[in-house]
Amino acid sequence: MNILKISEDRKSIKNNFDLFILIYIAVFSLIPILTRNVIPFDMVENLYWGKEWQLGYEKHPPLFAWISQVFFKLSFSVPESLYILTQLNLLTGLLFIFKISQLIYNDKTKSYAAVFIFMSSAAAILGNEKFNATTILFSLLPAVFYYFLKMVKFGRKKDAVLVGLLASLAFIGKYISLLFFGCMGLFLLINSNGRKLFKTPLPYIAIAIFLLGISWHIYWILCNDFVTVQYALEKSALAKKTPLFALKFLLMMGFFFITSFAAAYFTFRSNNTPTKGENLSKMLHNVNFICKKNNNYTMEELFIITITLVPSAILFLAALFTGMRIGSFWGASMMTTIGIYLVIINKKSPDITSLFKFTKWISCFFAVVLIVKLGVMRQILRDSHPSYAMDYRAISRQIENDYYRLFPNQKIKNLISDKDTTPLHVYLTDSPSFYNPKIHRTQGLFTEKGKNLSNRIATFIYKNSSDIENFRKFYNSDVIFENDIDIFGKWKLHYAFFKNE
Repeated sequence: MNILKISEDRKSIKNNFDLFILIYIAVFSLIPILTRNVIPFDMVENLYWGKEWQLGYEKHPPLFAWISQVFFKLSFSVPESLYILTQLNLLTGLLFIFKISQLIYNDKTKSYAAVFIFMSSAAAILGNEKFNATTILFSLLPAVFYYFLKMVKFGRKKDAVLVGLLASLAFIGKYISLLFFGCMGLFLLINSNGRKLFKTPLPYIAIAIFLLGISWHIYWILCNDFVTVQYALEKSALAKKTPLFALKFLLMMGFFFITSFAAAYFTFRSNNTPTKGENLSKMLHNVNFICKKNNNYTMEELFIITITLVPSAILFLAALFTGMRIGSFWGASMMTTIGIYLVIINKKSPDITSLFKFTKWISCFFAVVLIVKLGVMRQILRDSHPSYAMDYRAISRQIENDYYRLFPNQKIKNLISDKDTTPLHVYLTDSPSFYNPKIHRTQGLFTEKGKNLSNRIATFIYKNSSDIENFRKFYNSDVIFENDIDIFGKWKLHYAFFKNE
C-alpha cells in the first residue's frame, strides 16, 4: 500500500511539474501578444525573407526564416503566432535538456532540476522574447548534444546520422554553432575514451552528413560573394575594436544566468554548512576538471561541463585579446546546458521542492519585468519612436480600401517602405514582398532602380512635409494616388500607389 502511495505521489508531482512548464510557455507567449502593438523587427525580417524561400540571406543563413514563414502560414497568417513559435522552440530545448540528463542519470528528479535551473535564467525568459538566428539555438544545440552523447555512449550509426543532420540544421540556423562543434571535436581528441571513437566510422559518418547537409548553403555563399560572412565580420571582427566588448559579454552572461546559480543554491544547499576551506577545495576541484584526469566524473558528465563552459570562455578571450564585437544577446544561447552542469558539479540529491518554488517565484518576477518593458516603455517611447504608437492592422485596412478602389481585383505585390512601416508587409492581406534599398537588398526580386516593380505601394513616417518631396525624388516614379494618416503627435504616415513600369 505504501509503495502504491509513493508511486501516486511521484506521478502527482510529475504532473505538477509538467503543468507548470506548459503554463510557463503559455504565459510568456501571451505577454508580448497582449502588450505589444506589433511583432519585433527581427520577426518582421524573418517573414519578408521567409516568403522568398532563398538558400540564404544577406545577414543570416535561412533556417529560422523558413520555419517562421511555415509557422506563419499554418497559423492563418497571424503575425502574433510567432510568439507561440518562440516558446515552442524553447519547449523543444527543455525537452532535450531533460533527455540529456536522463541519459546521464536516469533520474527524473535530477532531470527536472536541470530543466528548472535553466528555466530560472533570464536567458530563457528575457533573452527569448523573439524567434531569430540566436534563439533558434535554444532547441538545436541541446538536440545536437543529446544525439552526440548517444553516439558516444551506445556507438550506433543512426545517432551519428542524427548528429550530422542536426548539426547541419544548427549551422544554417546560425554560424556561431561551429564554435560548439569545434569544442565537441576537441573534447573527443582530449578525452581518452573519446579518442577511441575515431577508430570507428561514427564520427566520419556524422561529419559526412554535416558537410552534405550544408553543401547547398556553402554553394549559395560562394555564388553571393560571401555576403553573410561579410555581414558577420562587419558586426564583429571588422567593427570598432575595444576590450570593453569582452567586459560587456561577461556582464551579459552574468545577467542571463545569475539566477540559475541562485536556483542551484536553493536546490543543493544542506544543513551541514561546509567550511571556507572545504568551499575553496571544491571550487579548485571543479575548475581543474579539464587539466587533469578526474575519475569522479563520467565521460558524459565531462562533456557537459566542457560544452557549457568552454565555448563562452573562448568567445570571451577572443573578445578580450582582439577587441572584436560580441552581440549583447549572443550569450543567451551559449549555456543552454547550465542546469545539467550545475546538477553534475553538485553531487548531492537536489531539493526539487525548493527549486520548484524558486522557479515559480523568479518566473513571476521576470513576467512583471517583461510586462513593464513591453507595455509601459511602449507608452513612454512612442513620441520618439512612432512605431510604438501605430495600429498596423487599422492602417493596413485603410491602405487596402484605397488601393482596391483604384485597382479592383489586383493584388499588392510589392511594398517599398522605411523601417518603421516595414511591418505593414505582414499585416497587409496580400502579404507583398518588401524592399528598401536604404536598409536591405532583397536578392532576386529587383533590378537596378526597381524598374521591374509592379503593383507597388510605398509607405514612410514623417514629421515635416518637406520629406514628401524628398520621397518623390528618391523613387522617381509616377504617383497615381497618395494620402496621409495621423499617427501620434506630429507623426504622420504617408502612403502612395505607383504607376506600373
